[in-house]
Amino acid sequence: MLWFFARFGALLLPGVFVVQACAQQPSPSAAPTPSPAPAASPGAAQLVTYQFGLLRKGPKWTPEQTEETKRTQEGHLANITRLADEGKLVVAGPLDAAAGSDLRGVFIFKVASIEEAKALTATDPAVKAGRLVIDLHSFLGTSGLGTRYLEAQAKGTLGELTRYQLVLMKDGPRYDPQKPNENSQLGLARRTWMRGMAEHNPLLLAGPFTGQGSYRGLLVLGLASPEQASTVVREDPLVKTERMAFEVHTWWVAKGVLD
Repeated sequence: MLWFFARFGALLLPGVFVVQACAQQPSPSAAPTPSPAPAASPGAAQLVTYQFGLLRKGPKWTPEQTEETKRTQEGHLANITRLADEGKLVVAGPLDAAAGSDLRGVFIFKVASIEEAKALTATDPAVKAGRLVIDLHSFLGTSGLGTRYLEAQAKGTLGELTRYQLVLMKDGPRYDPQKPNENSQLGLARRTWMRGMAEHNPLLLAGPFTGQGSYRGLLVLGLASPEQASTVVREDPLVKTERMAFEVHTWWVAKGVLD
């Protein structure tokens, strides 16, 4: 795990994702690899390893709407519902199409391993058809992802989709793991910055990716546009010092579930 998340556990927020059909846009999938949760103080949220998935355009992706692509999309949505009902898929939602990006959506699975997540993803008709592929990352988040979705589903109070901003963090041009003292100070400054964001409520969820890959972690912000999110994230001490970089994607989730 990267140095800038070494002190991050206490900052993971009890925000909750929702499983939601990805109308007209496919979503990504993920599955959790079990890992020991750090010791928590009384009342603190428990940390759990999930698998976070980014669905991307596959080799057979086409923007055209045909009878075949409509059937595939219907099967994709039905499969999402099935996996959610089984309690394995705890997050799903589409990402807005962005210039230069092949990302289509997000899934988070709560299962025992990344291999199981891949197997579940393989049941998706859009993946079978080659319209989508998935990029999986182990994600350390608070336990109970999907709880508010299940509560709202039981009450019949699921709201319409609303936009949030998914910020994917990655190494910046000045990232240097060989400066532990400087990195520790920046990590403490980041912790203070994130606590302030949480108190003012644009920050709904945050956590690191614990495996290898180009992305290092994520933030979810309750803001209306990528531009607003970028303005906020540029105040991150690690971003200001170019130790971290980021990209922002608009993520659609059922209203009220992340608030």
